[in-house]
This record gives sequence, structure tokens and C-alpha cells, in this order.
Amino acid sequence: MEPVATDARLGRLLSTHPVDNRRRWWTGAVALAACLTGVGMLVFFVWAAVPGRGGFMGLALVFIAVGLPVAVVRLSRAVRGGRRETVELYERGLARLALTGRRSWTWQEVSSLDPSPRARPTATVPCTARFTDGSKVVIDDHTAEGARVVEALTSHCPNAPGHLPRRDGETAVLWGLPLLAIASGTGLVLMIRYIVVYDGVTVDGGPGRPDIPVISDSTGALLAVGILVCIVVTLMSLLLFFFLRDR
Repeated sequence: MEPVATDARLGRLLSTHPVDNRRRWWTGAVALAACLTGVGMLVFFVWAAVPGRGGFMGLALVFIAVGLPVAVVRLSRAVRGGRRETVELYERGLARLALTGRRSWTWQEVSSLDPSPRARPTATVPCTARFTDGSKVVIDDHTAEGARVVEALTSHCPNAPGHLPRRDGETAVLWGLPLLAIASGTGLVLMIRYIVVYDGVTVDGGPGRPDIPVISDSTGALLAVGILVCIVVTLMSLLLFFFLRDR
């Protein structure tokens, strides 16, 4: 889809700036490979009784902790942008063509710029523009001639405020959520392994008494509840992480 030469709200098209998402795909794929390697190592060493496996399990958790956030952020950004992501610069605003379609904003709809022109009047890349409808456009080194778009934003919106910085507590919560997801995922794997190993196993109940199953009905119920809780915590932690990150 080629950008139109004029727009009813924005006026004449001045320039188009394609976004190269290939690096996002590449770094996201590498991070995903590291994450999957960590998952494979973790599952293997949980199930296999290998001496000194604690160190390998710790290394696996590092792979997952580093790879998972990077993979999700980079790949989700590349998917949302699509193959033909483009920023269009007009006389009275800008538009963004992405996988979900084309959206446009006038200069009056810019609610904030980061960095703010008040603090840094010169055009600086990367720059994040937020709009009154809650949308945002990030102009970075993936955007062809991105400095020209940032210069237009800065010149037309010189009084745009910067984004409010995150409070220390909010930052700690934001980056603690992936660790919580990893911890709950590890608990999920350990409980499943316990069930696989001890399902049907019994111990001697003593003279004249029947054998006692290792996993009794009450233990099985507790394990089922624990597995459900771990699944919910893992999913909610990841969803909350991406919600807070995009605020």
C-alpha cells in the first residue's frame, strides 16, 4: 500500500520514512533461541538426576531471564510493525502505516515527546511521541531519516512536555514481574516432575497395614491447586509486565 500524496486532515505529504524491522527480527530470534535453550536445559536437569545440576539449572534460569523479555519485546514490536511499516510526514502532522493499518495525528494531537523539546530543543533520536488518543510512535535508528521526523515534531510542538518518569517502586515492580514469571514457571515444572516421579509409588505402611501412596488424595489436590496457581501467576505476570512497559 503506497502512501497517499495528500491527506484531508494533514495536508500535503512531505516525505516517507520506512522502518527496517529486520534487526528486531534477528535480535528477537537470537533471544528466543537463548530462552528456549534455557527451557530445554531446565527441563532436562529437573528430570535427570545429574550430579551438580544446580549450577546448570541456575545457568538455564539466566538464559530464560535474559532471553524471554528481549525476545518478547523485539518480536512483538516487529510483528506489530509488519513488513511495510512506514512513518509518513505531512504538513500538519504525521501518520504511521503498520500491520494493523494506517493511523494519523495532527500536531495538535501530540500530548508529549520524550525527550521533551523544553529540555532538549535539538532533534534527538530516539524519540517517543505520545498522542491524545493514547497511541505512541517511536522514532529510532530503525526509521529511515528519523531525525527529519523528530525535527518536525520538535519544531511544531516546542512546548510538548516530556513523559513522566517512572517511580522507583514502579520500576522495581516492572522488572520484578519477569522474575516472578520465571519462579512460578519453575515451580510448575517441579510439581509436574514430582507427580510424574511419584505417581503410583507407595511406601510400606507397617505390619498388617496397606501400603501408603506417596501422593495421597489430599497431596494430589494440593499439587493441582499449586499447578493452577503457577499457571495463573506466570500468565498474569507476563501480561502485567507488557501493560506497564507500554504505559
